[in-house]
Amino acid sequence: MERGRSGIIIDRVLNTVLLVSFVVFLSVFIIGNLVLPNEKDYSPSSAINFSEGWKIRRNGELRSIQIPANVHDSDNPLIIENTLPKITKGELLSIRSSQQDARFYVDGILRGEYHTPYGKNSASRFLFWKLDEKDSGKSVRIELSSSSIYSGTVNEIFLGTEVDIWYYYISKFVVNDLFALFMVCMGLFSLVFSLFLKLAYSRNNVLLVYYGLEAVLTGLWRLSESRIRQLYFHNNSFTSSMAFVLMLMMATMLPFFMNSIQRNRYRRLWRVMETLTFLQLAISCTIALLGIYDFVEMLPAILLLSLLLLLTSLSTILRDIKKGYWKVYRYTAYGMMILVILMIAEIYLVYFASWYTQQQGLLMFTGLFILMFCTLYQEVRDLVINLNEKDRKEKEHEQLLNKQVIMALTATVDAKDRYTKGHSTRVADYSREIAKRAGMSDRDVNKVYYMALLHDVGKISIPDYIINRPGRISEEEYEIVKNHTLSGCEILRNIKEMPDIYKGALYHHERWDGTGYPHQLKGEEIPVEARIIAVADSYDAMTSFRHYRDVLSQVRVRTEIMKNRGTQFDPHFADIMLKMIEEDRWFRMREM
Repeated sequence: MERGRSGIIIDRVLNTVLLVSFVVFLSVFIIGNLVLPNEKDYSPSSAINFSEGWKIRRNGELRSIQIPANVHDSDNPLIIENTLPKITKGELLSIRSSQQDARFYVDGILRGEYHTPYGKNSASRFLFWKLDEKDSGKSVRIELSSSSIYSGTVNEIFLGTEVDIWYYYISKFVVNDLFALFMVCMGLFSLVFSLFLKLAYSRNNVLLVYYGLEAVLTGLWRLSESRIRQLYFHNNSFTSSMAFVLMLMMATMLPFFMNSIQRNRYRRLWRVMETLTFLQLAISCTIALLGIYDFVEMLPAILLLSLLLLLTSLSTILRDIKKGYWKVYRYTAYGMMILVILMIAEIYLVYFASWYTQQQGLLMFTGLFILMFCTLYQEVRDLVINLNEKDRKEKEHEQLLNKQVIMALTATVDAKDRYTKGHSTRVADYSREIAKRAGMSDRDVNKVYYMALLHDVGKISIPDYIINRPGRISEEEYEIVKNHTLSGCEILRNIKEMPDIYKGALYHHERWDGTGYPHQLKGEEIPVEARIIAVADSYDAMTSFRHYRDVLSQVRVRTEIMKNRGTQFDPHFADIMLKMIEEDRWFRMREM
């Protein structure tokens, strides 16, 4: 015992040391990277920000412009001019086109242009134009033209090597892309987990499927909208168009998800919403393919329907809270309400907060991340509850089956002796009542009951001519009868579901004073269940007809139990039996 306790203490100490070590390591790792000097080989400052000194040509006149800028009522094309500084070998000039065609001139000579044939306007992307040492001090002109809402946008301009410029762009924009990649992983995890639930537990979990698809679409949408998407995807123009298609697909998933968690309670409403989202998807794609409008020009309509879906989701959840229906999806409802609030904030910031442009999608990612954990917790919790309920029902079925088998076996034993029909059942009833009055738990009371039902099962092995012999049996025959305790033990010992059930059959003829059989156990050496059964068995034997005598009177029965209290019977259980007899004024207990 002491060694076991020492082992537990050592395990606790080691676990504490491990936890403290982890916390210390994590703290040192984070603080070290925040406090120690910067030793990066590359710095965003390696790329020269060439946004100063530019002039814009409007109505034939040159005027200074502060870049980045959004020039309202600009000429088309929008023309900006500057003079190149000293150029070193391998340097390039870079600017981001925002849905604009672009032309690049050095000293009046066209050196590069960008235009894509997909869509009404070119897709946004970072452009790189090569420069030569001979270009130092020469004039440079950039022409930007577009019919989109970004026609007057002029983004930052950089000079430097391709590696330096890309390092700047990646360090500035990659964080959101990592969130997007994580979102795709979350979606795939949800789909795999849903498949696992299907294969392992035959649980059709469409809720996780809808969430997984939504998360994958959201992550792909953000990667397709990334400022540096041209690093990830083969065709930038195609990816730009697909970003809007993905946004439309994201909207189609929401009604299915909501209908799933609300268990078809608002089926008609969500069917209407599903139809609207599919119609918007089909119409928007058709208009874009025909070149009537760009997706970006249809963005207000897309966001308007998304806002309607979000508000509808919130209103149905609030109604479910009021009606009390939300209890079955409480945790998913928490996550959904948080997502709705963050998504509404996201839509507002995209349109009315220019500083949020670079963080676009961050609030939505946060909401989906919270929703994932809420949904997973809800699903795992429901799974555990269902498994426990299934296990409970299986145990109840098993107990019922065991009881039926026991009752059938009991009936077989009682039928063997024509003089004691119903004996086992009555003894079980008396034993259960004694156990209850003794203050035993429900589990132990049931245990006593089943032991009592089978206490005479060993009589199956006794020849019928002995059991049903009229008159008293011989000494030799009595020795055979006594073996029914051992036979009963052998029959019941291998029942794994009730490993102690044999004790009633084996020990119910032991006596408190140690003169019983088969092992001459004494006092509390005798299992408590057998001591209870011994009193109940003797009471039923005295109150039942026997072939060698009639039923004893209630007074005689009481006298016999009093006489054998402390010799044959456990005094405590004998007293309970006497109390039961005292209460049974009309001698009805034997009819139980």
